[in-house]
Amino acid sequence: MDIKTKLLTLALAAGITGGASGQILVNETFDHPNGNLLGQTPKPGPGGTWAAHSGGGNRPIQVTSGQAIVEHADSSGEDLNTGFAVLVTGWIYYGFDFSVSASGPITGTDGEYFAHFKDSAFDFTTRTSIESAQSTGDYTMGFSASSSDPDSLWATDLAFNTVYRAVAGYNIDSGAGQLWLDPTSASSTFISAAADVGVDVESFGLRHSTSDANETIAVDNLIVSTDFNSAAAVPEPEMFGALAGLMVLGFAVFRRRRQG
Repeated sequence: MDIKTKLLTLALAAGITGGASGQILVNETFDHPNGNLLGQTPKPGPGGTWAAHSGGGNRPIQVTSGQAIVEHADSSGEDLNTGFAVLVTGWIYYGFDFSVSASGPITGTDGEYFAHFKDSAFDFTTRTSIESAQSTGDYTMGFSASSSDPDSLWATDLAFNTVYRAVAGYNIDSGAGQLWLDPTSASSTFISAAADVGVDVESFGLRHSTSDANETIAVDNLIVSTDFNSAAAVPEPEMFGALAGLMVLGFAVFRRRRQG
């Protein structure tokens, strides 16, 4: 294998693996121009072009200042997904940073899910939702296997305009689902939901919806991976820049050797 092929192999390996184990399927920092997320390709990659699977109307999901803005203002909102190779066995995880804003604390039973895994049709699983506060906070998180309503709630209330990292996992073989907030490892506190077994997961989705609170959710630093640690960690675009520099240097060496 010549040096050019070796460098390309190294680049591909670094771009699709999550550290020592697992595979990164989507790596999206939402580093796109302000405007519609529809049609954008995840940066720095990998991940499929964002496509619509339902909704739309006059309220598309927007990119604003390097974040995807998901709104629960009315039912005409757009639902988008970014695809990857179909997984039919094992664990798959998504992780992202998020913050929520609204005019006042979320109350009542009008919670809405905004993130999920998806198959080739409309079988959604591992749904993460915004739910009413349980005590004196602004809101809490809900987690559902395959229902629009949460199967379990995060025990601690959360605060508006504060960034948290959500990590959700689905085991295709057993149907087990888990949600963590700001985890340091897979053994950190999580809530659970039992999903349908054998959903052939092939994309991650973001969902506009409607709620009484009209909350807005800013999503950033999305990772979809077969490795928990990769999904729990904030992406590092600098790694890809360093890798590109390494490839340029390697190609220069390759050319000098050919010319020598």
